[in-house]
Amino acid sequence: VKMTLSGLPSPDPQAATPPPPWSLAVLAKLQGRLEAAPVPVQWSLDFTARQDELVLRSLQARAGAAEASAQATLRRTGSTWALASEGRLAAFDPLPWFPGTAGSIWSKGPHRLEGEWTVALTLPDTGKPGTDRWRQLGGQASVRLAPSVLAGVPLQGQATLSPGQQAGQPPGLTLQAEMDAAGNRVAVNGRFDPLGDGRADRWQIDLKAPALTALAPLAALEPALTRWIPREGRADAAATLQGRWPALQGQGQASAQACAPGRWHWARPRCSGSSPISPNSPSARGWPSPTSPTAPSACRRSTPRWRAR
Repeated sequence: VKMTLSGLPSPDPQAATPPPPWSLAVLAKLQGRLEAAPVPVQWSLDFTARQDELVLRSLQARAGAAEASAQATLRRTGSTWALASEGRLAAFDPLPWFPGTAGSIWSKGPHRLEGEWTVALTLPDTGKPGTDRWRQLGGQASVRLAPSVLAGVPLQGQATLSPGQQAGQPPGLTLQAEMDAAGNRVAVNGRFDPLGDGRADRWQIDLKAPALTALAPLAALEPALTRWIPREGRADAAATLQGRWPALQGQGQASAQACAPGRWHWARPRCSGSSPISPNSPSARGWPSPTSPTAPSACRRSTPRWRAR
């Protein structure tokens, strides 16, 4: 490990010249064997920091043929921050680096991650607190998860954030994302204007999950989630939303068939209304806890349809 810090103020109170701008440089490299890795591992880091700039020139982790690499730059120019990053996962198994608790689902694996990402985002430093600042986020980003395995569950998906201005429409961003986990697929498509009031935002959500129980190993990674995963069954849903929380308008439908005594069910098999979707609306509060005493004790099929405005 090599670390260089420069630009510190002089200990001499009589120093006539001010110190140069501060900077930090870190070079680190690890090579050898880890207890959880049956193959040699290598890890390296090249990082620099100075006022208004952070640069990750290189971050690499290798274990045999598996590799993860990343680069990133965060820089402020004037009153705007810019983030640029790219990275890649190739047959990456996180277990050598994060072995987890012995005997846990995570420690048993198997894991194999393949994918890549590219990010180029900008954010003005307006000095405004909270969400007002993030509403001015701009730029584009893409993430692709090639066919991979996590806790034995096959995964693949992708997400893209890009400028979405169209003729006759105000500027905005477009989000397209889809994920497939063991044949269960969810897709989200939306267009939103971070600087607008949200009334022009549009979202389309589609879920087709014919094999919910195949997700059990993923849920077991977080024990609190296991109460929500049915032992058998399927679910399908589609929703179209307009606006921004808490002022949303939307309509959709869903159907489910599952058998999970006392754990997973549709609390409102049929519901409709004319009130906005809000924290107090039936659409938001209609689903009790998975341990609710009102949960059914046998298989139950329902097809709720809702429409709110």
